[in-house]
Amino acid sequence: MARTIVYVQAGGLGTRLCPLLHQPGLYSLKALSPNGRNLLPFNHNSFYAVAKPVMPYFGIALSEPLIRRAVEAGMRDIRMTVHNMPETVIRYYEKSLGKGVTVKKFLYEQKPLDTAGGIVRDVMADMRDGTIKPDDTILVLGGDIRTDVNLEEFLAEHAQTHADVSIALAGVERDKMHRLGAAIREGDNTPELGKIFLRVEKAGEAKEEEYVVYGDFQLSSERVARIIRFLEKPPKLDPKSVINPGGLDIQQILEKYGMGALTPTNLQNASIYAIRAELIAHLAPLVFNVAPESSSTEWRETEAVNISGTSKFSDFAGDVYGVLTGSKLPPQVNPYSPTAEVQRRIIEDLASAPPQIFGYRHSGRWSDDGTFDAVLNSHFEILDDLIARHDKSDWPIDWDEVKPNYPHGVITKSHLDLKDVTFIPPVYIGKDVIIHAGAVIGPYAVIGRGWVINGKVVRSVLFPKKKVDREIERARNWQRFHVPADRRIVGSLVGSGFELTALNEKGDIIDLHEIVDSVVVSNGSQNVVSPITT
Repeated sequence: MARTIVYVQAGGLGTRLCPLLHQPGLYSLKALSPNGRNLLPFNHNSFYAVAKPVMPYFGIALSEPLIRRAVEAGMRDIRMTVHNMPETVIRYYEKSLGKGVTVKKFLYEQKPLDTAGGIVRDVMADMRDGTIKPDDTILVLGGDIRTDVNLEEFLAEHAQTHADVSIALAGVERDKMHRLGAAIREGDNTPELGKIFLRVEKAGEAKEEEYVVYGDFQLSSERVARIIRFLEKPPKLDPKSVINPGGLDIQQILEKYGMGALTPTNLQNASIYAIRAELIAHLAPLVFNVAPESSSTEWRETEAVNISGTSKFSDFAGDVYGVLTGSKLPPQVNPYSPTAEVQRRIIEDLASAPPQIFGYRHSGRWSDDGTFDAVLNSHFEILDDLIARHDKSDWPIDWDEVKPNYPHGVITKSHLDLKDVTFIPPVYIGKDVIIHAGAVIGPYAVIGRGWVINGKVVRSVLFPKKKVDREIERARNWQRFHVPADRRIVGSLVGSGFELTALNEKGDIIDLHEIVDSVVVSNGSQNVVSPITT
């Protein structure tokens, strides 16, 4: 009987959330202070040092609710690719995910293998030893997304359409499509208004390219339809980049359609895929320069991935889906590769009999939380849901730890003295939090474990104190996770507590009496404060 094997992608670097999730040694000087001014040496416990998939939201890893949905849908074989700070992911997921299920394998990538490499390598190794069959389904889940997608329904549609690949699609604001992959399905018929030439930056090089400008969306109403084109991150319509407007009034187009006028749809890749194992086996020699008949051990140990240059075929969204839908040219075959002849045959097969790729339209919640503003707003959305739906919420906090008999709209895991403290719901308080008289908390205050609050926290997230933070505090005899009475935090994200000194993004020394619309991180020696931009 065919099985479904789940692969969670938990190996990304989280660079879009730099410097909040930044790690020493990874462009740290550039991230903190481009010119290095006033930047003290930093220790290895700097920043909020966790991988993005285990970034804590109300004490729950960002990736956990979606994995639990897979378990609830009956999946038992859960595997996870890891690379960046793998110990933070492995340590978090050494626990049950419900129904007695734990992560079966952590697939460590010593060097990054892109979104497809680690999964293809493991699937091929297991197919060679017979533990994965050609008719099994590979369910790929993005490890940094937040969604309420119905995985049972998604997999049922995948089976019913006999798809080779099914991609979950989520509707987003048109102006945000430049950050995401766009899928055009049968029945979509958004009109073309004309063509323009833009100067765009690609791989660090400025190029002039032609783009189509689209009008009002005309999209198929079908929940499931075949994908006929797949566009990876179309550029935004920036008037400064327009070289030749092609007779179009660019200002008028911007006013009517916004900066997303270069995309014919708002249905974007939701980072959830169902793929036939047999197709992965067929494509594997394009991803790796390894013969398909190689042994299980050879596949498990290979790092010969085509991750750059004209032979690149390592990213599901950026390479594979574009080629499979004919939206992108196939990778060039390296004539010196030992698999050159096999690769040529695969490319010929794809041209003569293209795989069937279907798009499943998800109409519920979806976010990749790839910006600071998105992280902040996701916390507020989850908090509203927790207040409204309590233990029926999609976010699985441990309600047994929540203290009873507090005002409606206040969720707390700490015993609090409410005397002379102003609470403005909604509010969430984690474990071991102390709030002193005179403090003002809320609305939309999310305060993680271990903070001491004397001041004001409004529409902000204070991330929880970790074990390493407690060790730093003891070693330095300095209370870092403290908001003093004269400090006001509004619309901000704070990770790893406060230091004695702080810098802005230019390297200027600043005070921290008022923190507004900012990201505050510690490099183990001082704070660095960056603005939150939407």
